[in-house]
Amino acid sequence: MMRRAFIALFILVLASGTAAQRPPGPTRVLFVGNSLTASTDVPARLAKLARAMGRDVVVDAVTANDYSLEDHWKDGRAQKRLAERWDFVVLQQG
Repeated sequence: MMRRAFIALFILVLASGTAAQRPPGPTRVLFVGNSLTASTDVPARLAKLARAMGRDVVVDAVTANDYSLEDHWKDGRAQKRLAERWDFVVLQQG
């Protein structure tokens, strides 16, 4: 299941908008999740695959073990990061 989700996300990132639709620069992707995102290092895997295909990407993550999306919201760190400019935000919860 995780593999299918990763492949679908990657296809979405690669297919995202043309240069005329997006501001210039790398595609920026933020992951917000828990250990399911962090322990498998999905953000770094996406970045490595995209770069191998010649795509310019910036990938970052806000993760915490056993956190739900509600926990992230209450914590505030994810809210601060969401205020930055991201082309895609991937929300993951157990």
